[in-house]
Amino acid sequence: MRLSALCYLVPAVYLFCVSDMYAPPRMPSRAAEGSKARQSGWGNTLGSWFGDSKWFKKLSESKLFKSTRKTFRDMSFDELKVARTHHKVHSDTHVKYTERMLTLCDEAAARAELLLELADGMRVLGKLDIAAARYTEFSQFYPGHAKTEYALYRAIDCSFKRTKSFDRDQTRTMDTVELANTFLERQAFATYRSDVEQVRTACYERLIASELNVCDFYLKANKMHAVERRLETVRTTMLKFAPEMEKEVALMEGRLPGGGELSTDVSRSPLIRVATGKKDQELKERAVGTDTAVKVAQATQRK
Repeated sequence: MRLSALCYLVPAVYLFCVSDMYAPPRMPSRAAEGSKARQSGWGNTLGSWFGDSKWFKKLSESKLFKSTRKTFRDMSFDELKVARTHHKVHSDTHVKYTERMLTLCDEAAARAELLLELADGMRVLGKLDIAAARYTEFSQFYPGHAKTEYALYRAIDCSFKRTKSFDRDQTRTMDTVELANTFLERQAFATYRSDVEQVRTACYERLIASELNVCDFYLKANKMHAVERRLETVRTTMLKFAPEMEKEVALMEGRLPGGGELSTDVSRSPLIRVATGKKDQELKERAVGTDTAVKVAQATQRK
């Protein structure tokens, strides 16, 4: 009995809801309002089902419907700007709105501010690759901007935090050195100059440690010419930026046949830095631990 009642009730409710769907429009403005209510989001779906029924018109004018009428892609620049204020600064959603606003912005000054905000947001979220690229983009597109020094410094900082230990690929370290040199060439940049100099010194120390690690491999393979070429490159291009690595280089030269140019100077004993488990952290704070130097010292003691 109940099942048969439901069979009659469901079609009756459906016909009641869509009773106005097939009726001709009473006024031209009514049709215009109905088409306007079916702009996007739920309107496209519900409007195709229920047309210009009275209850659908009320639903389209409600706050619930209006809050979801436009998707993220359909929002204008001003709408995105307002919606962004409801989210925490540098949060994932806030950064997403900023990135979308950047694509819609045409004003140069506003684009500069949005680009810097986007880079800051990516840095806070830990996306250092994207942050470094955005900071570098800002410094290249707006070289005369008041915040160019800050942007280039942040690019160097993010790039340095992405570098790897000395026994791995050093491409990112060389990229950081290039950015640091670009910064130091600008004499007007004085606020972060000392920090950038320290970062560049730490990068060169890591590059030298990497070269010494390769030299150690070539020495074991008895490829002395390769060792000599690498040590010459270290002395001519790197050592002047990281003088603290002088004694490690001298120690490696002492392992060459003939003793190397500094091996006979007994008064200049090599400075051995003991490698610890916190080596990478110390490198980022300019205290570079060199496993190669430790191995070389042990080999020298055995001799």
